[in-house]
This record gives sequence, structure tokens and C-alpha cells, in this order.
Amino acid sequence: MHRRRFASGFSLLELMIAVVILGVLTSYGVPRFYRVMEQSRVDMACSNLESLWTAERLHMARDGSFAFEVSALGDFLDTSFLTSIQDPESSFTYSITSDAENSFLLNATRRIPNAWSGTIVLNSSGTFSGSVSNGSTVITPSLLK
Repeated sequence: MHRRRFASGFSLLELMIAVVILGVLTSYGVPRFYRVMEQSRVDMACSNLESLWTAERLHMARDGSFAFEVSALGDFLDTSFLTSIQDPESSFTYSITSDAENSFLLNATRRIPNAWSGTIVLNSSGTFSGSVSNGSTVITPSLLK
């Protein structure tokens, strides 16, 4: 009597099915991962704008006018915070538009526009507006949802 030996392992068909399943799962997961990462960058920009908003209000209380540039708020912000938002590697560029006495707009503009672009704005009354988009997906600040 001959004993038949069965080879252990997976057939080529089973391996191909597994690869196709992994490919399908990856095609759904990777875009979602990038969207979630961009949402976190937008929310961080909003948090930074809120810090700048507070410093701008303090500047008005002390000096009687709003600041025209972010560096003018240095007396009210931690040095490491100012350094981090002005870092060329940061995701957003921050700027102030002000008429000195009545109102101001704080802007966070997406710095690396290769995939995502847009601007988030915080006005002097504390209201957010704007969005960031990659052409097909629009990210708005979590505070607007």
C-alpha cells in the first residue's frame, strides 16, 4: 500500500484570493487614513487660531489696537508656540488681517498645497469659517460640524 503524501501549505489560488482581499481593504483604508490625518491638522490649526485670537484680544486690551502680524503677539504667547507655528515644516501658515481698531481676521492657510489646499479663518467675534480640500474631499473644522 502506498501512502499518499499531502503537501502542506496554500495553493496559488488561495494566495491570490488573499492578496485581492488585502488590496480591497487597503484601497478603502488608505484614503480614510489620509482624510483623518488632514482632519487632525485642520483641528490643530483651529486650536492655534484660538490661541492667537486670545493673544490678539489681550493686545487690544493693552495697546488699544489689534496687531497686524503674528510676531507682534509675542508678549502674550509662549516662545515655543510662536516658533512651532512659524516653522517652515508646519502644515499651515498663520497671518493676521486687521483694521487696527475694529476687527481682525486670523488666517491659517495650508502650506503644502500638493494635495490639500485652503484657508481656515477665525474672525474677531470668535467664529470659524473656511475649509481645506484635495479636490474631492472637503475638510471643515470640527467646531463647524
